[in-house]
Amino acid sequence: MSIRNIVFILLMLTGVGVVAQQPVANDVRLKGEWQIRRVSMEVYHMQQGNLLQTKEITSADSIAAINGMVFLNMVFSDDDCLIKRRYSREGWHYTQMDAGLLELKQTPLNPAKQQEEGPVLRWYYSFDKNGQLSAGPLVAGYTDLATGTPVKIKYICHYTRIN
Repeated sequence: MSIRNIVFILLMLTGVGVVAQQPVANDVRLKGEWQIRRVSMEVYHMQQGNLLQTKEITSADSIAAINGMVFLNMVFSDDDCLIKRRYSREGWHYTQMDAGLLELKQTPLNPAKQQEEGPVLRWYYSFDKNGQLSAGPLVAGYTDLATGTPVKIKYICHYTRIN
């Protein structure tokens, strides 16, 4: 095989990867304001992988106490969203990468202030038959202080549109 054919094949394969990563049109169902209504959690032993506990959390105070990327309130516009978490309010730019997958990049709330660009968050979501939004599964790990057991939590956040 000639070097020209090898280069051509490599260029073609590179092009396929680029096309696969192109964003698609934003999901218009996301637009508006969403309020968290419950969190479904599964707690697993970190090393053994066995399920230790499942929970449904509906109390606003209990939801706010969860560590991790739990968004309490979200306001989506065309390609930006404002997210309220436990102790902060953050601006994010989002790009629809695929059906049910957003790529979120944090934007500074004060554009005059120079900030380092943060990591990209891949956020999976779906809508149920009633049009309610679910996000996840999201994963967090920690050591349970009561038992000393390393655990992994998988949680799904469920939201209701409030406007």
